[in-house]
Amino acid sequence: MDAPSPLSILLLVSSPHEAAVSVRDDLHALHAAVDDLPYAAEFVTCVAESDALLRVLNRYDRPPFRLLHFIGHGAPDGDASALLAFEGRLGELRLLDGEALAPVLAPSGRPEFELAVLSACHSERVADALVGLGVRHVVAIEADATVYEIAAVRFYEHFYRALFTGASVAQAFGAGRSAVLADARLGAGAAAEAAKFRLLPAGADHAAVTIAAAPDAAGARMLALPAIAGSHFRRPAVGFIGRAGEKLAILRELDAHRGVLIRGVSGIGKSELARESARWLAERGWVDARRCYFAPLAEARSATDVRVAVALAIGVGPDQLPQDGDQANDWLAQQLPRRSLLVLDEAENAVEAGGRAVRDLMERLVQAESRPLLIVTSQKDVGSRALPAYSVQRMRSADAVRMFVQCAGLDGADLARLDRTHLAEALDFVDRVPRAIELLGAEWRYRHDADFSGLIADLHRHRDRILRDPHYPDEVKSVTLGVQLAYDRLAQRSLDAAALFADLSLFPGGLNEAGALALYGAAAPRLLRMIEDQSLLERPYPDLFYLPTPFRHFAERQLTGGAAAAQQRLGMQALAFYEDWVEALDRGLQGGGDAMGAVAARYLAELSTIEAWAAWGLANEAATESRPRAPQLVANLENIYVMGDLLRHRRALLVDALAAAQRLRDRGGEANVLQALGDLALREADLGEARRRYEAALAIYPQIGARLGEANMQKALGDLALREADLGEARRRYEAALAIYPQIGDRLGEANVLQALGDLALCEADLGSGGAERRWRSPAIAPAGEANMQKALGDLALREADLGEARRRYEAALAIYPQIGDRLGEANVQKALGDLALCEADLGEARRR
Repeated sequence: MDAPSPLSILLLVSSPHEAAVSVRDDLHALHAAVDDLPYAAEFVTCVAESDALLRVLNRYDRPPFRLLHFIGHGAPDGDASALLAFEGRLGELRLLDGEALAPVLAPSGRPEFELAVLSACHSERVADALVGLGVRHVVAIEADATVYEIAAVRFYEHFYRALFTGASVAQAFGAGRSAVLADARLGAGAAAEAAKFRLLPAGADHAAVTIAAAPDAAGARMLALPAIAGSHFRRPAVGFIGRAGEKLAILRELDAHRGVLIRGVSGIGKSELARESARWLAERGWVDARRCYFAPLAEARSATDVRVAVALAIGVGPDQLPQDGDQANDWLAQQLPRRSLLVLDEAENAVEAGGRAVRDLMERLVQAESRPLLIVTSQKDVGSRALPAYSVQRMRSADAVRMFVQCAGLDGADLARLDRTHLAEALDFVDRVPRAIELLGAEWRYRHDADFSGLIADLHRHRDRILRDPHYPDEVKSVTLGVQLAYDRLAQRSLDAAALFADLSLFPGGLNEAGALALYGAAAPRLLRMIEDQSLLERPYPDLFYLPTPFRHFAERQLTGGAAAAQQRLGMQALAFYEDWVEALDRGLQGGGDAMGAVAARYLAELSTIEAWAAWGLANEAATESRPRAPQLVANLENIYVMGDLLRHRRALLVDALAAAQRLRDRGGEANVLQALGDLALREADLGEARRRYEAALAIYPQIGARLGEANMQKALGDLALREADLGEARRRYEAALAIYPQIGDRLGEANVLQALGDLALCEADLGSGGAERRWRSPAIAPAGEANMQKALGDLALREADLGEARRRYEAALAIYPQIGDRLGEANVQKALGDLALCEADLGEARRR
């Protein structure tokens, strides 16, 4: 049986910057009120902005909206005109009276809505205007009154329950009012709250009209506003306070230039302003919520680092980046889809160290042909007219108080007892910087210091010391003052937690949960929760504990005996853990498929921590009977270096690893680092250096019984010979590798060398006899081998102008790649089919591919 046609309800929401309504909270409340009603009703959510509303109402292929529900503000007016708060194009407040409402609520000139529910304070005056537009029944809130959320949710739940089941408008209104009167949570105020709901116009026949919904077990549906799903865009716990004007200014810059740089001191709220702007843009349809990308750049120091972060954010492999900087910029710009938004967060280190190259990259991204929007947050200006800088100011006093109240969890009685003068003084101590206010609020929750005398005394003491400390730049001193208070509180609760907080400074990319357990034992989760309770760390991933830069600088200064002593204490345990952790991440990279990009992003998030401990190990690990760990740890980083296009930037680390392996007589580590250095030389087209490194590694692997390493080096030397067109040497090396892989059960290695022999056969013109194809169809080879061979044969057919054969081969490859999760292979063959269509002058097909 077909599902019943739903009753369509237009849910109009308005939250202009200057008069913001918690739209999402109100939508959740309304959804909760109707969620369990088993009736076919559909709430279609639309922003109360004229163009957005007209795009909905001017569609004639939709069901009619018999009911309008408005969530927003009604505005009292001295001239008694009817006013409803709509949004302008950029979210600015736009008050519409009855005359202005007519063209947006009834664009065809014919009435559509039979019933309007105005969930807006002071909305009774609007009723007359709606009646003039043909709305016969209006449920409104009494003029000059506001309604508790409890009363509103209770009213709507029972109003819609009655209405959907066939009650008249009058009966449904009575049901809603009765539910408010009966709600014990409202106590003595229930009657006053119920009286605020009005059914208008007075004297109309509200008992004759029903607006029922058909029974449907699936229940009422709410088509919500688009929302960005990524964890980087999560909402702050205390809400977005006091930044309405700045958000509007950011949107104006984006509207005019498509890019903006949000500048300000540490903790001022740059990142949250970027996130809130992104959420607004997605909700209002300026950008596709699925195409909002966030690239954290705190650890980036070069244009290459920024390119890698952007590639990972938008879901493409950094290993595809061209080597040339300008070409890489162009390639990245081409990957940005239409209606996309890219946030580059905490870019100051990249801006300062990367210079002109970083500026050129950012300019190219904002000028991409797909016209994306670009938001950069940084303490430093990049100096480009394509990215006008907007400087974020400290919070206004009233907004700082509001934020403190939220962060401190104050109720009305607490707020009444506070000494407002001393509160203002305390907020001025931390320069009304949001992150510092958050820490100050947490401190007050701990102390409940009503007159702030003790808190202000501590603020004086710490500020004088911090201001004199040259290690704290001016832009972080306000936040550092708050960190000091939180650290003192943490130390009072637990010296162990305070010591762990200090140790976290040794992990610049964060310490993951598994590492915390390995290094600190079963108490680690409890101690980390205590640190988090004091707002002293962040979680970029649910299991990754990270100190922002000013927090890390402060924590480092709390280390007993200094950083060197702490590293010595933890070093060997850290090396053991990170060697295992890198091997686990490496397996994720080699797994391919859609998950590979997420693994790479996570890997790179922790890379600075891994490299910091590897560098410590290379300098400090001593020769023992056990196998040295640091050189092997560096060698194991090669895959992420290749994927992240970082290999050539880690030459110094690889050279140090080779020296350490030789010093420690670590033959396995030495061979693996030699292999990595050979790969680096090959990427730089230094074939002689590559051969020297590979042959040096190959001399070691058989001595230590490392059959896999030996096979891999034979394969690498075969690739090198093929590149030099020495086909005989290439075949000799490949055959040597092929003799080893099956013996050690390495199916992937076997498949790869069979693929290489197929490429060699192409070079030897062995296609006529079918030799290459027979090898590729060997039972031992993985599906990737067959797909790659089909692609190679298609390329050959295309070069020979045999377009039909090329298409057949490409389609065969395209049937395999998605099955094995090889997104790169799939993309490459789609492009090849596009090239083929271009040869056939089929421009539409070429564009589609």
